[in-house]
Amino acid sequence: MRLRLKVKEVAQKNGISMTRLGRIADVDYKTVQRAFHQPEGDFTLSTLARIATALKVHACDLLEEIPDKEVNAEEKSNRKSLL
Repeated sequence: MRLRLKVKEVAQKNGISMTRLGRIADVDYKTVQRAFHQPEGDFTLSTLARIATALKVHACDLLEEIPDKEVNAEEKSNRKSLL
């Protein structure tokens, strides 16, 4: 099982750009950019809390669980594209 952040989806739903989110959350723009484009990356809990507060949602609302079945299919797809 993996977790992915839904920062991009929640921010877009609320009409908040990456730049604005970084300012409101007091988080570096590159961190927000990474949350948008690499949602399965590692983020600190304090960063997650700041972003959630800025988006006016609970931190758990920014997390999505990816079942193992989907993870395995994704990994196989990625391996094939590398060949």
